[in-house]
Amino acid sequence: MCLASCPKHSFMHFSGDFDEFHVLGVPWELDEFLQKSLEVPHPMDKSAALPTELRFAVLQMAKLEVSEIARRGVEFSQY
Repeated sequence: MCLASCPKHSFMHFSGDFDEFHVLGVPWELDEFLQKSLEVPHPMDKSAALPTELRFAVLQMAKLEVSEIARRGVEFSQY
């Protein structure tokens, strides 16, 4: 899994032009953020809203390469 510090996804390696840089989010201190994060379940927690079968399908699709997802989309669009 790639992290924000990964050179591939870092703003330090951004090759385009931009006039402004905005940081969006709730202005919490680190300890406040950690406390709030402990109060809610993880989005992929088993108690999430997705039924078991659908959750399994989503997780399987997340493991595929983009080209494989595109190929399947073309294939299934014929039906």
